[in-house]
Amino acid sequence: MSQALMQSTIRRASALLAVLGALGTGCRTVPSTPPATAAAVRSANPNVPPPPPPARWLGLLGEYGPDSGIRIVLERDGQLVLHSASGEMVLAEQSDGSFSTPDGRRVRFVRGASDRAIRLSLGDSALERRQVGPESGNQLVITPVRPIAELRREALAARPPAERGPFLPSDLVELTTLDPTIKLEIRYATSNNLFGTPFYSQARAFLQRPAAEALVRVNAALRPRGYGLLVHDGYRPWSVTKMFWDASPEDKHIFVANPAEGSKHNRGAAVDLTLYDLATGAPVEMVSTYDETSPRAYPDYPGGTSRQRWYRALLRRAMEAERFKVYEAEWWHFDYADWQKYPIGNVEFEQIGSPRSSAVDERIVDSIAAAAMTQQRLVGLSLAIVRNGRIELAKGYGLASLQPRVPVDTGTRFSIGSVTKEFVAALALLLQEDGKLSVHDTLSKWYPKLTRSREITLLDLINHVSGYRDYYPLDYVDREMAKPTTAEHIMQEYATMPLDFDPGTRWSYSNTGYTILGRVLERVGGKPLGTLLEERIFQPLGMRQTLYEPTQTERRASGYVSWALGEMEPALLEGSGWIGAPGGIWSTANDIARWDLALMRPGFLTPASRAVLFGERVLRDGTPTGYAGGLGVGDSFGRHVFQHGGATSGFSATNVFVPADSAAVVILSNTDQNLGAAPLVALVAPPRTAAATPSRRTQTPMTPPTPRGAGAVAAAVSFFNDLQHGQVNRRMLSADYTAFLTPARVRQAAATLAPLGEVSGAQLLGVSERGGMQVARVRLTVGSRTVNTLMYRRPDGVLEQYLLW
Repeated sequence: MSQALMQSTIRRASALLAVLGALGTGCRTVPSTPPATAAAVRSANPNVPPPPPPARWLGLLGEYGPDSGIRIVLERDGQLVLHSASGEMVLAEQSDGSFSTPDGRRVRFVRGASDRAIRLSLGDSALERRQVGPESGNQLVITPVRPIAELRREALAARPPAERGPFLPSDLVELTTLDPTIKLEIRYATSNNLFGTPFYSQARAFLQRPAAEALVRVNAALRPRGYGLLVHDGYRPWSVTKMFWDASPEDKHIFVANPAEGSKHNRGAAVDLTLYDLATGAPVEMVSTYDETSPRAYPDYPGGTSRQRWYRALLRRAMEAERFKVYEAEWWHFDYADWQKYPIGNVEFEQIGSPRSSAVDERIVDSIAAAAMTQQRLVGLSLAIVRNGRIELAKGYGLASLQPRVPVDTGTRFSIGSVTKEFVAALALLLQEDGKLSVHDTLSKWYPKLTRSREITLLDLINHVSGYRDYYPLDYVDREMAKPTTAEHIMQEYATMPLDFDPGTRWSYSNTGYTILGRVLERVGGKPLGTLLEERIFQPLGMRQTLYEPTQTERRASGYVSWALGEMEPALLEGSGWIGAPGGIWSTANDIARWDLALMRPGFLTPASRAVLFGERVLRDGTPTGYAGGLGVGDSFGRHVFQHGGATSGFSATNVFVPADSAAVVILSNTDQNLGAAPLVALVAPPRTAAATPSRRTQTPMTPPTPRGAGAVAAAVSFFNDLQHGQVNRRMLSADYTAFLTPARVRQAAATLAPLGEVSGAQLLGVSERGGMQVARVRLTVGSRTVNTLMYRRPDGVLEQYLLW
């Protein structure tokens, strides 16, 4: 709407302005009940909207009487109020439709066929209901004076008015790329608008970057109160403003902006919006509808209900806190403070961040995915690619299930494993924002009996520097993990034993730490972890396909593993209770990309929380760990990169994002292998420098134990030979690995490995420690191919794991 609308409405409703003026100068209100009774009706919590009025009153609310003596019937604090230029009176209900004033006069409402009052009797005076705007309560509809197609051709050929002055360069940003939780209902991309016909070819909303980022902060401030922003319009090309003007008859020009002057919408510094309820997704009810051309649209209009006015005031306060100013005639229209710094714009939506102008070549992505699926024998694959702050590609490959054969699509859910940790870390920070905990609290506050709980903080758990031994060091489901358990049992078994190192002196990946963290969050939040994640993260970010520890198999991929290079077989999943907070989320690549977008832009977390989530942990001796809040951090060819992988039985996940480029890559697989992310990351976030990232200080590795018996290479070759011949020395296997390596598996290994030929070479790729064991990676040359082995041995030489691919 135009600034001219304000002057027009003033001329058409001078009597109403007299009412507003009287209210502003302090009309005397005579209560019909004691103040304490009226106050009791108000919401006890200022963050909660007042309750709705009785349904029988709704048809009574509105305006009555002639222009010279308008009365407004409204609801306030659970009471019906009669408002006029001379003051206000609280009406005491005698019966349905019958009330009395404090001075004893009788007030009666006469209802029509729709149960809506058509007349108000005040003493001896009969006041007819005024029609405020269209009877529907919606916006006025203007019939275009000329065909829209003709007007569009003329407008696109015309030029905006010339302007002088130093302007900032236009930097229009799409709102949903900054914050996916901002919802859109772009009326001018539909026929539900002032002219009853579409004007935009795309339902998108843009603002100049400072205004857009301010709007993101508004949305973030509203989120804890249960509300989000629903945007109807933002930047509007000047050509559309000209079409509005040329489509309107002369007497309707008061409702649209003059193209000779342009508008703040044309400058990308005005936004039309309302609130929606996060719990239901539905818009809240305001005093008037959006784009209504009536006095009810005024931001200070006194009518309606307490609840409607509360919502209107909440939106206004939140917007004004970020330097937006409400337009005097429309509660939904807000202008950004620096609007005058930007020129009138006329670029079409299709030219702003158009996917076609910078899209990732899908053929290249397909070829990378196809090669990986063949080489690594992946069953199914789902990926999403974010470039320039937009999800440019989300696609599935292969099969979600082999029996029955079900293809992967963008709605297929995969176990994301330890990618879950970044969500749990963020939830801890959200609860810290609520004042319910501090990440610097020690565990003794909740679990004083855990080992050295007075020295270990929640942040130590988040950063993997607690010293608690990891309960899941192996890469297959052993007998214990195949059985159900509880977080409390895991904590009792693994968090009461001596620490592997003093807190804060080393970094060592620990699922045990996140199990403890998850239980603390449940106790602090007062709800199960899955409910907290749903309410605070999944639902606000629109992650509708994401679930925590789902019990139903609907749209879930089946996990697969291969033993000894054999055929893919269904994976044995971990028993209930084992994965939980360290890795219990199932999601789609598209939903994880939404999460990445939310993390890369301000608004979802406060700056203080972002500093913790993205801040690399440094050990007591000054050594950087390369890890932050559930995220690996590092630099690669001039780019600051955040990443995390995840693996559960039969599944593998990778999430990488580069905030400086607003780019991300998400790869989910239902196999125990996965596609490498590097080539896809290079597509969306090209290296900024040709120089390799300089080496930096890292912690001194823990000295792995030296197992009794043969060295790592000799042991790896020897056991491979045993498998080829179908004979293994079970005295050298742990009880769990013996149970895993059944006679059938030994026969299968012989059938697969024997035809490869003899081992002709072996290379030790690395030796490390985990769970008190030596972890050796050895690459074998067998015939014409290479085989990678991963071997875990205890100090006594007993083999706990031997996997190969």
